[in-house]
Amino acid sequence: MHPQGLDGGLDDRELDAARFLGAQAVHGHALATTRGVRAVGEGLYVLEGVLPRAYVLAREAVERIDATAGLVPIGETLLAIQSELTSAAAVTGFEFGPRGLSFHVPGPCDGVLVVAQAYARGWRMNGLPPQPFANVLCAWDLKLDASARVEVDYWPPGLNLALLLAGAGSALALVASVWLFGPRARSSALEKDARLVSSA
Repeated sequence: MHPQGLDGGLDDRELDAARFLGAQAVHGHALATTRGVRAVGEGLYVLEGVLPRAYVLAREAVERIDATAGLVPIGETLLAIQSELTSAAAVTGFEFGPRGLSFHVPGPCDGVLVVAQAYARGWRMNGLPPQPFANVLCAWDLKLDASARVEVDYWPPGLNLALLLAGAGSALALVASVWLFGPRARSSALEKDARLVSSA
């Protein structure tokens, strides 16, 4: 525990959390290791560059972080990721589309591409499914001989089956409507009308 006069009575864990959030001072006393946060209102903060949208980490770093991800609080995991970003390959040129995003990865590159997106099986990088990283993010093994544009998009599991069933249902509805209201139905209605007229 730190003296009340220096840090407002925060313990080491709370100080680490404040540093992670980028707090520059507690009760007017400076904290080391500012991580770029500014208050924009009461209880509202803007985090500036805490984690990039996508980055490439060394495989060893990913293995170290994954080994402890479920055993420590998420804040510690995020701090571990942040500490590895100094050696991460820069990803640039982001373009956002209706189903995902694309960006430029410099080459040559050999590591693990991590996208700051909640892990779900429906995400694809150039058609390949992701692996979970730190139990919450999407990651793909990536080896590039030269710079390349990478696309990450989302296609929900089961959507192909749903589209197939919708198409089959539409085809059946079309066949049924032709059968019920097509030429045969009209000819039987005309025969029925002719019988009614002749009997009258």
